Amino acid sequence: MRVILVRHGQSASNAGLASQHPATIPLTELGQAQALHVARELDQEPDLIVSSHYLRAKATAGPLIARYPATRVEEWPVHEFTFLPHQAYDGTTTSERRAAVQAYWQAAKPHRVIGEGAESFAAFVQRVHSVRKRLEAHQGGLVVVFSHKKFLSCLLWTWLVGPLDVSSKRMGRFHGFDRGLGLGNAARIEVRLGTSVCISGIAPCPLVDTEVEDAP
Repeated sequence: MRVILVRHGQSASNAGLASQHPATIPLTELGQAQALHVARELDQEPDLIVSSHYLRAKATAGPLIARYPATRVEEWPVHEFTFLPHQAYDGTTTSERRAAVQAYWQAAKPHRVIGEGAESFAAFVQRVHSVRKRLEAHQGGLVVVFSHKKFLSCLLWTWLVGPLDVSSKRMGRFHGFDRGLGLGNAARIEVRLGTSVCISGIAPCPLVDTEVEDAP
């Protein structure tokens, strides 16, 4: 079975703009163009299109859904790992949240929940494993998953190195893996599931904004 993992297109947060809530961050005009590009590139009709409930992922999936209206569409828990409380996003930019993000990863406390709306690293890993099992159990053809950088990084990590425990050491290693994974906005990775797992290289989207900092 083939699975194509797609990171959402450029969001307002990626472009350095202030956000209000992690789930409601919209795509920029460039992000919308990237979503159209993804739909044009995927010329095989999927058996299933999966998206997170976050607006930027749903908007990236929209053009592919429009291209293949007969394809089944489902929302799965493939939303981004949001370890800061929701209030941290209220009117702030990625740059303004950077110190809090760095402090979270430096503390390396996998069971820690910072505040309302935040998720622990342990709960995040459990969520990723549940989605992985769901994908591996799927009976059918092509599945296209529209998700987010850290979620896709963790999913790939579990296929590459096996089950991810929730120790501080492994949390730090995952953070390094995620930072080094060049999965830009609207980039794609193909995974073939069977008796073994085959992961292709990253197919980047050629529509990029080199003037902004990439951010989850």
